[in-house]
Amino acid sequence: MTRVSIIGSAATSLQTAEHLVRAGMSVDLFTEEPAPFGLLNNCPDGGTLRLFGNIRIGVGITMDEILHDNAEALLRARGVAFTTWSGGCPENPIDWEVVHLRAGQAPVVYL
Repeated sequence: MTRVSIIGSAATSLQTAEHLVRAGMSVDLFTEEPAPFGLLNNCPDGGTLRLFGNIRIGVGITMDEILHDNAEALLRARGVAFTTWSGGCPENPIDWEVVHLRAGQAPVVYL
């Protein structure tokens, strides 16, 4: 079974973890939080998602330790920060091309 490690528990991390588990992969989720919001309500059955909570990368565990634990892929991603009205604001539409160009980081996959 393919094992993937995800660092962080933001909405995109949880959504990625859900898709990977549903695709039959095993996921390790590392977060500084005791438990990511909504994880217990939204996690599919099957025992393929391991949560490592209350752990800080570089303090409680090193990147080498994560990579050494048979992970075939390590995902580190940053979300794109933006603020808008719920449902959009017709007077000030979002130009997603500008948001995309301003994004400082894109997801990185280590294989």
